[in-house]
Amino acid sequence: MTPINIEGIVVTEKLISFIKQFQNDPEFMDAQIGVIDNAITLIACDCVCEKGREQEALNAIADLCFLKRDIRLLEGKED
Repeated sequence: MTPINIEGIVVTEKLISFIKQFQNDPEFMDAQIGVIDNAITLIACDCVCEKGREQEALNAIADLCFLKRDIRLLEGKED
């Protein structure tokens, strides 16, 4: 599919698929929001990481990276 420009918004096949996933799978949306909530809680409550909690901090960073990857689909650029 050739990207379509609608009022300055580039709509790609990946974007349509991403939106469909949100619309067809409410658990996907909940999971995305859960990732954000977990990262915010970790940063807000544990800004000084206690010994032994480093892995939890790394997991939150990884979750944010996955979220960033998903959000980047909204840029309208194909790989």
